Amino acid sequence: MSFKKDSATYTITPMYYGRFPSYEKSTLQMMTGQGVKVDSPSIGFLLKGNNRNIVVDTGPGPQEEMGRLHPTLEIDFPKEANVVAALAAEGLQPQDIDYLIFTHLHWDHCWNGEKFPGKTFYVQKSEVIYALDPLELHANVYEAPKAGMTPAWLRVVQQLKMIDGDVDIDDGLRLLLTPGHTPGGQCVLVNTTDGPCLLAGDTVMQYENWEGNGTQKHLFSAAHVNLLDFDASLKKIEALNAFILPSHDYKVLENKTYPVKGK
Repeated sequence: MSFKKDSATYTITPMYYGRFPSYEKSTLQMMTGQGVKVDSPSIGFLLKGNNRNIVVDTGPGPQEEMGRLHPTLEIDFPKEANVVAALAAEGLQPQDIDYLIFTHLHWDHCWNGEKFPGKTFYVQKSEVIYALDPLELHANVYEAPKAGMTPAWLRVVQQLKMIDGDVDIDDGLRLLLTPGHTPGGQCVLVNTTDGPCLLAGDTVMQYENWEGNGTQKHLFSAAHVNLLDFDASLKKIEALNAFILPSHDYKVLENKTYPVKGK
């Protein structure tokens, strides 16, 4: 699944969207640290290369609205930390983005789509199907109709390009179906000058999930729909031999861009 030698390369800029200041650790790393609260950021990514500007995940909505919809969670989503502001810091506006990718349709990854009128959003077909009618256990995180909500991604439903499985969507850019956390979760494999880099979405919540604990090679997230699928997806990622960037780890934000210059 490697890229051709002459494939286009991209730089990757993490975009900070806010944080969950007191998140349950045992949700991030299943059956680990029960009762321990950790500070967990929400991160999206900007890809630049091949004459393209591409956004991966558009983050949560505004603080007041998210607080109303998800009152049991402690959240900190300041106005200056949204996707439009993050792009402005890179000298870009929504109209400068060529297309966008949703790793999955949980609410903290797919708000703000209406800020990108006319742009295509890539998402797995299986994710859309489940998001519309999930188990009641997952209805809130999808902001599904059965929870009395209207999911934010429906505002751009006409702009969705639904795919089914692994797809090369651009030179040096591949979408990989990695179910487990959600039925249609996907990772983004990006060719860089340092080799392949994987934007792991919530298939790898944090580096601790990937590094394991000595007993388990990798740690599942307790937020999942199918552990057998999850295990197969982690094995699929192993075979890539790619550098991994999770969506909820502050270590990702330690570097402004990837690959890291001088390393």
